[in-house]
Amino acid sequence: MSQLTFEQRDIRWNGVRSACAAIDDALARLPETTGVEQELRARWAELIEALALEPARVLRVCPTCKRVGMIEATRCGHCWAKLVVPESVASPA
Repeated sequence: MSQLTFEQRDIRWNGVRSACAAIDDALARLPETTGVEQELRARWAELIEALALEPARVLRVCPTCKRVGMIEATRCGHCWAKLVVPESVASPA
């Protein structure tokens, strides 16, 4: 996967996450005057479950080539430079 594709995909999903959060906020402010609001909330919950959005990835910049990659990576996906995984991310032994 090219670097551009990797970044664009994450940017798109971050946009989806932001839109979902905004809709959640708007739904929370809706008054419950009829059954329509409850049905809307139920359909929204089904959509969120179907999307199965994962938390946003934590990324970092390669110190060698300055490309963006996953923080857990031990090698840069572009230049193959060896990367040190931050202690806060490293899995316990």
